[in-house]
Amino acid sequence: MDWAWWSSNSVSIIANTIGIVANSFLLCMVLKKTPKHLISYSVLIFDIALCDLIACIGAIFILLRVISYGPNSYNFYYGPCRLFGPGICMIAHGLILSCHQHGIHSLLVSFAYRYYVLVRDPPRVYKVAATVILVYLPTFFVFIAFASSDEDQAIVKADIEKNLGHDMSSECFSSEKEWGMNLSSYYLMLPPLPIYITILILRRLIISKITLQTTMSERTRQLHKQLLRALAIQACLPVLYLGGTVVSLAKILEIYDHPVMGYAFVYSFLFIPAINLLVSLYLVGPYRVWIRDKFLMWKQPNAKGTASTTVKALQQRGIVAPMQPQLLHS
Repeated sequence: MDWAWWSSNSVSIIANTIGIVANSFLLCMVLKKTPKHLISYSVLIFDIALCDLIACIGAIFILLRVISYGPNSYNFYYGPCRLFGPGICMIAHGLILSCHQHGIHSLLVSFAYRYYVLVRDPPRVYKVAATVILVYLPTFFVFIAFASSDEDQAIVKADIEKNLGHDMSSECFSSEKEWGMNLSSYYLMLPPLPIYITILILRRLIISKITLQTTMSERTRQLHKQLLRALAIQACLPVLYLGGTVVSLAKILEIYDHPVMGYAFVYSFLFIPAINLLVSLYLVGPYRVWIRDKFLMWKQPNAKGTASTTVKALQQRGIVAPMQPQLLHS
């Protein structure tokens, strides 16, 4: 095991452990601290946080390294999934990909929701949940196809030993059939383009509605702006996938090669769950206020408390006479 293996897997374990703890915390926040006016929208926050949580758990479970050689891609697994065999590792790998793919689709649903509530009453929770399930169905079918496209182990082992010269006696590995790899790759790369075009259109419509709406209170207007800002930041995060794609292409085209590049695909997904969490906790007002009050001990003084404190201070200085007991009950 070289330094690239140790450093890459250590970073992956630390980052994903933070992601597991943080997203578990966000899920608890959604279940316990969501105000009534955000209950239906919280289904979408819960959906994204759950996907990020599963992706983080899966990343530690498989500890993936991807090595490309020509048109072929070989997956090496160094996590606990080795105990269950490459088939389970392959399923976990596909589940992680499906979580990230579904996360992009959930962003589109979230933008559509923000526009919907500007023109109609908020939908019921079960309708939002049903929409999330329907949106996930295509991703689920791609996940099933990917998990079923495992290439024969003997063929993969012979190819790796021939092309890469690796000793495969103690390795846990897999490779997809060409159709499975192409299907998952196209599904990850092609849908985001029309999705982002639609998101940009919806964002423009939402901003226009918020600006032109005259009957909306300032508090409601600020809430819409905060949630829209959170979604806009989260929509930019999948750009990190491009880093892994560029590095993989550089390796395939033999432009440059380095041991760390085998982990580039993993690093492109690594920090998205944590950033998603921070955006949700900071820009969703009720969650931010609860964290501030609970952990930072920074509460806004209310008017009653401020008045009481002022009166006591004046009484101590002799400026105001203490109130008589009978007056307190009059």
